[in-house]
Amino acid sequence: MFNSKDSVNLLGSILANINNILLIFLFIARIYKYPRIEYWLGILFMLSIVPLVFMFIKAFETKRELLYFVQLFLMISFIVIEFLLDYFFKIDFRHNIIIVIPFLTLFYGSLGGMIGIASQSGKQWTIITVVTFLLMTALSLFMHYKTDS
Repeated sequence: MFNSKDSVNLLGSILANINNILLIFLFIARIYKYPRIEYWLGILFMLSIVPLVFMFIKAFETKRELLYFVQLFLMISFIVIEFLLDYFFKIDFRHNIIIVIPFLTLFYGSLGGMIGIASQSGKQWTIITVVTFLLMTALSLFMHYKTDS
């Protein structure tokens, strides 16, 4: 099913947008104080590591450029760190500037990098992904303003 470069590109484009949309709903759940919904949306987001690792492995077969590997590595790294901080160690780090600044840098860098992954499928996927990324970013900033987290 995902034997061609085009099918892996499409997977990346769909995954980038699903992640942005999941995060939009996660931020809404956080704003309206629905921690169980936020928790499960976070789990769904973290499960995206499976297709990301698959894409990373397939990238060797299709001889992708270094930037493609970097973009996938950033996203995979973010998910691992998110899992460790929020779900495994359950550290309340969002008020610790020493942790939160690198965390947010990785957050926006990894999700922004997914725009590059989506762009492999063409202009229309690039535009769609930029729009969902900007919506997610705006909502994350609004959420921070409303909840201080």
